[in-house]
Parts: sequence; structure tokens; C-alpha cells
Amino acid sequence: MLGLCSANRHEAEAAMALESAAATEPEAVPPYRFDLRADGDRQIIDPGAAAGGFTRRRGRPANRRRGSAARFHETLARALAATAVDVADRTPPLVALRCRAGVLPIGAC
Repeated sequence: MLGLCSANRHEAEAAMALESAAATEPEAVPPYRFDLRADGDRQIIDPGAAAGGFTRRRGRPANRRRGSAARFHETLARALAATAVDVADRTPPLVALRCRAGVLPIGAC
């Protein structure tokens, strides 16, 4: 998308190029916009809004691409965190834990 890797010659080459570009961004960056919605038991992270802005970055100078790569990573981290919070909010609290000793109340572990 950013022109960092046109083809994977080995496993995860594109992902590593994206991570490397993001790691060189010296500034904190805001995330791209994303939508989060529930679909039954599944949580959907819709990057539609982010993808449009992200793909327009191809062909930009290296310093601009690293900022876009950093924003992509920030967006993914925030989307996953928001998903975890939403799932935790909709899940009944864990009150006991089954282990070798039997079933223990959470405070006893």
C-alpha cells in the first residue's frame, strides 16, 4: 500500500517492512478512523475509513510513508484494545477458576 514491499520474497517481508518504517517515526501519531461493531458474537473492526487514507500514501517520500506506517500500527493497536474492552464489557465476570486443585474462587488463586 505504501510502496514499501511490492512482493513478499519471504514470509512476513511486507509486514516487517511496515513495522520497520513505523519504528523510525519519531513523533506520536494519531490513529486513522475505524468503526467497531458487533455482529452477533463476533466483533467487527471496519478499517474502511482508514484504508482510504492509508492507500493514498503510496509514492510519498520515505518520511511521509513512515508516518503512515506508524498511524496504521496505532490504528490497529487502538482497534484491538477497543475490541477487548467491548468484549470484556459484554462478558459476565469470571467468578471461579478450574484448576488441578478443583474449582477455586478467583480471590483464592
